[in-house]
Amino acid sequence: MVVHIEALDTDVADRVVAQLTDIAALRGEDAT
Repeated sequence: MVVHIEALDTDVADRVVAQLTDIAALRGEDAT
């Protein structure tokens, strides 16, 4: 899945990154 960050507003891109980071963190906690 390719996401063209340049096509998004900076605020939107930051939110997406934050959500992905939160999801990864939650999965990491569940894995332990």
